Amino acid sequence: MKSWAWAAVGLLVGVGVMAAPACGDDSGTNTNATHSSNNSGGSGGSANPTNTGTSTLSGNPTSTTTGSNTGGHAPDCGDLFANLNTASIPDCEGCADTSCCDETSACNSTSDCFALFNCQGQCQDQPCVDACNTQFPNGVAPLDGWNMCLGTSCQAECGFSACPGNQIAYPPEAMQDDCNSCVDENCCSEMTALSSEGDINAAVDAFNACLGDPTDPVCTADPIAVTAAQCSNDNCADVCPGPICDSGYTIEPASCATCLGTNCCDPISACHDDATCNGCITGVTTGAACDNSALFQAAHTCQTDQCMTDCGG
Repeated sequence: MKSWAWAAVGLLVGVGVMAAPACGDDSGTNTNATHSSNNSGGSGGSANPTNTGTSTLSGNPTSTTTGSNTGGHAPDCGDLFANLNTASIPDCEGCADTSCCDETSACNSTSDCFALFNCQGQCQDQPCVDACNTQFPNGVAPLDGWNMCLGTSCQAECGFSACPGNQIAYPPEAMQDDCNSCVDENCCSEMTALSSEGDINAAVDAFNACLGDPTDPVCTADPIAVTAAQCSNDNCADVCPGPICDSGYTIEPASCATCLGTNCCDPISACHDDATCNGCITGVTTGAACDNSALFQAAHTCQTDQCMTDCGG
């Protein structure tokens, strides 16, 4: 079972963040999120962003589709789109050329903006993203500007969410589209306010802390995160992962999380800090190591014995 965290998402490239999940074969989500630093992209969604929305652009230098312009000829907007895969959003380039030409040209293939975008595209965790930002500091502002422009002017064409001001979501590979959509539709103002905080990394950490344990000082120190998490819990508990007590894990549906938190908090919490048990839960480790892990067996047995109805098989 894989677990995913809420993360700030950028436009191109999203960075998938995997963390420790809950036990069994259900999909879990760790509450320690990261955020995508202003990349655009479709296969991920965590890193350090300050952009708006999540698009399906990919930073792989593969085929592209050239969009059309209303000006009668293609403007000189640089070669950024020549290095992106936009097959699933063929109208994005044309809209970017028309509405975000300056921002697009600022991220051409020889720029720090593009180098930052590609660097973050290789990341699987927040320290990597932070290292990219440190390596290419001059790329952060133009990448933010490009993402912001597309999120404002090319939302539909570039595959942004229904809530363009929200920069925080599960990455696509977490398979939490229903949750993301529900939060966008029901908590747009709350998530936009959270995404607009000065330090989006801290905002994401606070939001995840609130989802995992509303009494966590990291949560309570950020009233905007408290409000956003409460909105998510009030409106989307049936489609979003819920916290398992204060174990640091979440799992969907929320009824499963509630059952596990009530009945299995101790064995699941014990598993969180054990490398072998963690590996078994995430599916990284299988076979005899898991059979012989007392912690994993205790967590798995508790889920099976106590929460079969709420959590499934």
